[in-house]
Amino acid sequence: MKLRNLTLATLALVPSPAYAQYFECETCPAGTWNNGNYESCQKCAAGTYSYAGSGSCSTCSAGTYSGVGAGSCSICLAGTYSNAGASSCTSCPAG
Repeated sequence: MKLRNLTLATLALVPSPAYAQYFECETCPAGTWNNGNYESCQKCAAGTYSYAGSGSCSTCSAGTYSGVGAGSCSICLAGTYSNAGASSCTSCPAG
């Protein structure tokens, strides 16, 4: 989650001047995470992924891969492989 400034039109509806009421939480989208500072959502590194609202990114398992900011891992195509945490798949050697 991250905090988002409310618009002036929304602020006019706030019944009290309490600081906390000038912000509202916004769920971080899939492929991002928040370390608890609630200021911004950070993109997941290549080889990791996250679902919407995550507090961390998960490592892709062997046989899958992801790029930066992925909301899920992709499966390697036939004839390719990957180790856990891969950002791409590698062609299998002959044989």
